[in-house]
Amino acid sequence: MDMMRIQERIQTAWDTGDPQALHCEVEILAAEGHSQQSLEDALEALLPAVRKAGASDATEEIINGVWDRGTSRRDMSPYLRRSTVSRRS
Repeated sequence: MDMMRIQERIQTAWDTGDPQALHCEVEILAAEGHSQQSLEDALEALLPAVRKAGASDATEEIINGVWDRGTSRRDMSPYLRRSTVSRRS
């Protein structure tokens, strides 16, 4: 699956308005074998659109929470493959 399709799935999950949908979609994508980097890139691509729409800090924090779940607890993460880990600052 190419990066655009991953981004589309992330965006579609976000567009539901249910914060848990984003978590679930990232878990599904990871279970399908997508790398942590590709998931991080898709989440990062979502942020500008959310900011442009005037998102509050709390709204951005939902996206950051999904991202943090995968990067800060790599070894315990239920949805990110360790073989592709690259820590972002």
